[in-house]
Amino acid sequence: MQTNRISGWSRIALIGAVIVSLGGRAEAASLDARLALGVALRKGDWVAFEPLGLIALASDDGANLALTVRGVAGLGGAGGALGFGTGLGGHCIGSGRCGLRESMFGTIVGVEARVERTYAPGGWRPATYGGPQLTYGGVLGKTTLGWMFDVHDRSVNHFQFGFGWGW
Repeated sequence: MQTNRISGWSRIALIGAVIVSLGGRAEAASLDARLALGVALRKGDWVAFEPLGLIALASDDGANLALTVRGVAGLGGAGGALGFGTGLGGHCIGSGRCGLRESMFGTIVGVEARVERTYAPGGWRPATYGGPQLTYGGVLGKTTLGWMFDVHDRSVNHFQFGFGWGW
């Protein structure tokens, strides 16, 4: 008898869809979203263009937490990531909620669940990889550290280091 199981990546996609749909119920005036650009040189897909979407999570106490959505288009692969990020600047000055620009556009630290399809030129075998990634990005540079494993053969895994510019 065959049973249907939901894979881990399907669960991540489902959680992301729920978060986006709940965020869609917010008043349009209170939704704070920004786009940031980034470029990274890293192991696995050589060089990648990484636009980053930030959606502020509702907070009236000045906390600066955002949902992050990242696309990846590189010479050695393409993919995406979903996670959370925060600015290192701390709480905004004054009472009430502050905007993303004031709280996060200096330096952003984030943790993301990432999926990427790699191709031959990147040095890794062509496969679909997934795993967690830590990102530190700011005006002066960007550093990433990830642990990527082949979703079809978990014995194949790599640490992925990256350096670049932007967020």
